[in-house]
Amino acid sequence: MHLRDLLNMEIKDFELERKRIEYLFQGQEFSISIYKYTLKKYIAGDFLKSALRRTAISIDDFINECSHEWKHPSLMALLFYCEMILNLLEIMEIEPWTNKSAEALRERIQENINLILDKTGYCIDKGSDGIISIVKKDALASAVIEDLTEVDVASAVLSYNRIESNGDLEGKQKLLFIIGKHVEPIIQRYKEFEGLKYDVADDVRFGLNNLHVRHNNEEGKVAKPMLKQLPAAELESAYDDLFRSMLLLIELEKYPEAHERIKKLRKSINAG
Repeated sequence: MHLRDLLNMEIKDFELERKRIEYLFQGQEFSISIYKYTLKKYIAGDFLKSALRRTAISIDDFINECSHEWKHPSLMALLFYCEMILNLLEIMEIEPWTNKSAEALRERIQENINLILDKTGYCIDKGSDGIISIVKKDALASAVIEDLTEVDVASAVLSYNRIESNGDLEGKQKLLFIIGKHVEPIIQRYKEFEGLKYDVADDVRFGLNNLHVRHNNEEGKVAKPMLKQLPAAELESAYDDLFRSMLLLIELEKYPEAHERIKKLRKSINAG
């Protein structure tokens, strides 16, 4: 294999990548005065002062609590591990005159994680609470978040793309409900706008009303018996399609006015 081919390879051995980061974090030693440290040992003293610890009594206790997320090697397991390490590294208080080796190790870890995220289609988001999350790269979601003024809706859009939402049907249902409340008035305005057919609005209305998002579709008068027979993976895929459709609907909210401006411009240009 040529070097260029090797450098362009996709990330496939997820456990190998996790172990490389683990070694840089708690296996590679550096010296401060006469003492030997790893990054893990270096930040252990500050860990108990961090809000990150919740009820954990040590950094080992915290890592052990998180470790169930990467017991079975997968891309999600690797991303969960990277997310934990990034948040632990935030605890570090760098003093370059004494800790250049610590900073160099930190940079190596950041480089490894950045490459993993770039190759797998994810990126880093730092919340207002200071917690780092790994989220899917999503240009449409980013554009929608920039346009939204409602903080709870913007937060729901961002949360849907976080890695911890993967496979969490109940969590996704709750987020879709929040976004659905925002798009309902948009659907109504589209119904009043003549001359255009908005299939995406019909799809969103169907999803909100029939996928156990806005109503209890599992029992009662609006029950959909087939829903209980739907495999979890298929229902999650339907939720993801509904999420994307709602993002499109939010962005399309600006289209009727743009359509009118284009009509006027078209008329002026054709008249000339």
